[in-house]
Amino acid sequence: MKRKYIPWYGGALVAAAIAAVAVGVPASTVLLLLVVLACPVMMMLMMGGMGGGHNNHGHGTTGTGDQRDSAGRS
Repeated sequence: MKRKYIPWYGGALVAAAIAAVAVGVPASTVLLLLVVLACPVMMMLMMGGMGGGHNNHGHGTTGTGDQRDSAGRS
């Protein structure tokens, strides 16, 4: 996700919430949906901040073919 689009996504979410309340969806249902959506949205933002996630260029390898974790365990 590109950071320059985050305000657009937020605006679309707010507009959708207002439209849902305007057509008669109870506000409590809209708030519940927003809370449920908060988890995947935060995960996308955090993974985007990490530079995309799974990038193991030589980290954790010893050169002998065995894999080690960050504490050096096999």
